[in-house]
Amino acid sequence: MDLLDKEKGLKQARDQAIEYLDSISSNYDNSKDTEIEKKIMQILSGQEKALEQLDSHVNELKQIENEIGQELQIKREELQRAEKRLESIQHAAPSHQSELYQYESELANIYRIYVEKIRNHDYLQSKLEKYQKLEEFTKKNLKVLIEENKNNEQKNFHDQKEIIDIQEPDDDNNKGDEGEDLDGEFDEDDEHF
Repeated sequence: MDLLDKEKGLKQARDQAIEYLDSISSNYDNSKDTEIEKKIMQILSGQEKALEQLDSHVNELKQIENEIGQELQIKREELQRAEKRLESIQHAAPSHQSELYQYESELANIYRIYVEKIRNHDYLQSKLEKYQKLEEFTKKNLKVLIEENKNNEQKNFHDQKEIIDIQEPDDDNNKGDEGEDLDGEFDEDDEHF
């Protein structure tokens, strides 16, 4: 397009060049004139060919522009039809739409209950684990306490036995059958602990 705009200025320059060459050629003989005219004609034919190519290129671009414009118009019409179709589909509710909404609300309610039960299950599971750990800890402590009490009772029993042995006179008469029975009874009690 720029070259076509410049063509007017170029044409004037060409005309001036031709006039200049004509004036120069009048000073030369005719054989040289014919050579100059041939060269000028070659230059002019080359310029005319370039101009024709530019014109054909411009025509091709206009044709492409028209094709693109037509395609664009077709796409716009398709878009408008699609938007109208979408609107009609959105506004037209199917006959089972109310039933669908009812099932969706029921499903939401069932899901809420499910989530609540899962939370309760997890909470109760954690409480059960804490209770089991506490029970295990209590059993261990209880065993330790029972063992300590048993040891303390045995120690107290032996201490009392020693005290009783110390308090008893060392007679041979007192030490008879009764002493053996008492020792036997204490041995039996020791086994129970």
